[in-house]
Amino acid sequence: MCTQLKKNEAWLKALINSVVIIFKQYPFLIGVLLVVLYLSFAIYCTVTFGRSTRGFAFLLGLPLAVSGLYLANKRTSALIFQSNTDSERLVTETFAKSIELLGHKKAAVRQGSIYALGKIAKTHKGDHPVIISSLCAFIRNGSKGIEESGDVNQAVKARLPIDIETAIEVFKDRNIKYDKEVSGNEFSYDLSNIIIKNADFSRANLASFNLQDSKFDECAFNKVDLTNASLIGATFMNTDFAEAILKDADFRTFNPETPTDLSRAVNLTQFQINEAKGNKSTMLPTGINLPESWNG
Repeated sequence: MCTQLKKNEAWLKALINSVVIIFKQYPFLIGVLLVVLYLSFAIYCTVTFGRSTRGFAFLLGLPLAVSGLYLANKRTSALIFQSNTDSERLVTETFAKSIELLGHKKAAVRQGSIYALGKIAKTHKGDHPVIISSLCAFIRNGSKGIEESGDVNQAVKARLPIDIETAIEVFKDRNIKYDKEVSGNEFSYDLSNIIIKNADFSRANLASFNLQDSKFDECAFNKVDLTNASLIGATFMNTDFAEAILKDADFRTFNPETPTDLSRAVNLTQFQINEAKGNKSTMLPTGINLPESWNG
């Protein structure tokens, strides 16, 4: 007899523990269970005692059901809040680690960290400008070693590193709306003083970018948006400008030793140049006339 009671007690404890675990995992089931019990009670009273008891059953069971739904909702909200907190902490840790890995000696590791940063930039508006600015700094630093060596020919002959190419793809694919929503106007990113070859900027939104004193060789600028971008002192060798938007893009030259050089740009039209800003010292391709507004 005692043995049987102990078995029954152990079975009952196991059943209770299982129910508790299920309700912890799925708290909304508490409310569902109470509603089912309430409806069952109301049906039972109606069938057993007649319709006159239906109102009594309703009044007796309703508070129980409402309380259950309230407790389930409260528990669910707490779990959602905890989940969001954990998610934000994970994003913060991923962001910090990815920024750190941008300086890793292996290109594949740097490339992975760039993809991770790009994913955060797409889903977290507040981090977006910081991440894109960091990637622009990464691109600038990537060409600094060659630039400081003074061997420009070496720079333009070099193959575009895979991590630099990835960084360009990420900021091309960024959410443009975040730039304006965070800063209140067109956000200006800095890609000045870079030396780069075979880079694909096609269809990129580079509006208001700072590209001053940069050297581009055999790069794709087709269908790129350079509205209000600053390209003072920049050089474009065999760079394709087909269908590029150059409205108010600044190609003026202020230093005769480092003129803005478009003389070897390809697929550049008179209409595009007329839309842009420049001056007498700006070097243009053969067949492109200096706009009257550039004589001032």
